[in-house]
Amino acid sequence: MKEEENISLKEQKEAFEKILSFLEEEKEKRIFEKIEIFHGKRIDKLEKNDVSVPLREGAKIVLHLIPFNSFVSPKNYDLSKYQGKYLELKTLRGSGYFQIYDFDGLIHSHEITENKSLGYVRLFTNGIIEAVNVHSLVSLKTTDMSLPIHLIENQIVDKLKEYLLFLKEKLKVEPPIIFYLSLLEVEKCTILRPDPSVDFSDEIHNFGRKILNFSKIIIDTFDIVPEKILKATFDKLWNAAGLPKSSHYNNHKE
Repeated sequence: MKEEENISLKEQKEAFEKILSFLEEEKEKRIFEKIEIFHGKRIDKLEKNDVSVPLREGAKIVLHLIPFNSFVSPKNYDLSKYQGKYLELKTLRGSGYFQIYDFDGLIHSHEITENKSLGYVRLFTNGIIEAVNVHSLVSLKTTDMSLPIHLIENQIVDKLKEYLLFLKEKLKVEPPIIFYLSLLEVEKCTILRPDPSVDFSDEIHNFGRKILNFSKIIIDTFDIVPEKILKATFDKLWNAAGLPKSSHYNNHKE
């Protein structure tokens, strides 16, 4: 009888643990859904140029770093300590030229000419980072534009390192952090042909899509090598232009 009671208690414990695990998984799914919805809304606003710092026309490179906890137990960080400290959080092109606050947080922006900017980096009050850059384009034809892909890849790698360090050391954010890369207004764009000494049998073509949203990357530790976790993303970007993989990667990087 006692043995049967012990078995029953064990079964109850296992059932309870399964319920807790299920509830935790469901909670995690809902958080990821909220993050996806947030990201989608931000991309929509950027596509419509419905942002506090209006952007110039052209292809836009967009990075989002979204701490998971910003949707679990969100904090309101005191962003005033970063006022005037442009080197604390730099734009994709480098430092910002001026700062503004808005309802969502603090923005470091490039100089605005004709009421438009070439990009900014925004720090939301809950620790989310959004970086946008209207990239310099090289004209191929009257309707086609070419992106300097190696420069873009280097910018993304460098800024991912910097932004993760900022979240870790300045905001004391805990992983996981969800990373998104998006390219906007690139339907008639392609990549600038790499080193002509490299033989590419495949023909480079336009991306053919207005928006390229790449798969999110879940960063569960700060001890990562950005070049490695971005390889599949960069390969996908080159695939969109008709090439098999990014020429930036070779045996010592893979």
